Amino acid sequence: MQIEAGQSVQADLLMRAGARSAAEQRSFAEIFAIDRRAPGRAGEADQARQAAEGLVAMTLIEPLLRQARESRSSEGPFGMTEAEKQFGALMDARTAGRMVKAWNLPLVDQLARQMREQARTVETTGHEVSG
Repeated sequence: MQIEAGQSVQADLLMRAGARSAAEQRSFAEIFAIDRRAPGRAGEADQARQAAEGLVAMTLIEPLLRQARESRSSEGPFGMTEAEKQFGALMDARTAGRMVKAWNLPLVDQLARQMREQARTVETTGHEVSG
């Protein structure tokens, strides 16, 4: 850490803490879906990919994380804190989303491809094809 003349260590630490808390606030905004993106900003492929990632995260990964979190002993030094009890589901959702994005799963690719094909079919024919 390099400190310039006239800058205190305390000021530098406060600036870093402010940046970290801003990032945490953005993270919570994303969890609560407050951080809305402009419609039409992402392309069709991006939207399908995001939808597929969300589906896989919500239906496959989150239940596993929830089960692991709830199976922990609630007693002793490794028990769940009140914060973990309150925000556990939110953190499960956030963690599942990050895991799916990082893993680059073939299942996500397949779902996104099917969603794009379905969207094109609806766009060209004007009605949904079941199957």
